[in-house]
Amino acid sequence: MENLGDDVLASIMIRVHDSASRRSISQVCKQWLRIEGLTRSSVRVFDPNLLLNFLPRFPNLQKFDTSEKITNAHLEILAEKCPRIQILNLNFKKKNRFYDERDESLALDDFDENGLCFIAMGCSHLNTVSLRKRSGVGNAGVVSLVSFLPKLIDLDLSFCDKDYRLWGVEFDAIMLLGGIGFGRMWTECD
Repeated sequence: MENLGDDVLASIMIRVHDSASRRSISQVCKQWLRIEGLTRSSVRVFDPNLLLNFLPRFPNLQKFDTSEKITNAHLEILAEKCPRIQILNLNFKKKNRFYDERDESLALDDFDENGLCFIAMGCSHLNTVSLRKRSGVGNAGVVSLVSFLPKLIDLDLSFCDKDYRLWGVEFDAIMLLGGIGFGRMWTECD
């Protein structure tokens, strides 16, 4: 049997949308594993500590999704290895009924504005960012996202902070972006 070229194989793989089928394809041989990684468009991460093990295989990711605790170092790795991301979903979901929204252990382990600065500087294609219930989101991080991401049209900050008066003048200035092409900014708190 004649070997398939990378371009032919890639054009076949981008038509396979079922995740189980893509996993099967990637197990055929090393070439197919490599091409499957290059054509993968999204990934959902359940253990951010393993990012360095698999992110280099997916340089063309367009969507990154995790609801787990993720550190500044993890976001720096993401920005470095996957600069073409367009959709970043970091919405935090509570894992048990005893979770307190102001849980101090989450605040210590989770990313802050430095992590958002890594993303803003490294992922210039971002158009959608969701940061629901992330306690470390602050002025500098949001301002860096808005300042360095010209394609940003949707920013979800729901439930990040209960008191938006802390955001001050910068927050009011960001809200004005709705009038100049900035799509949606979600800031509900309850």
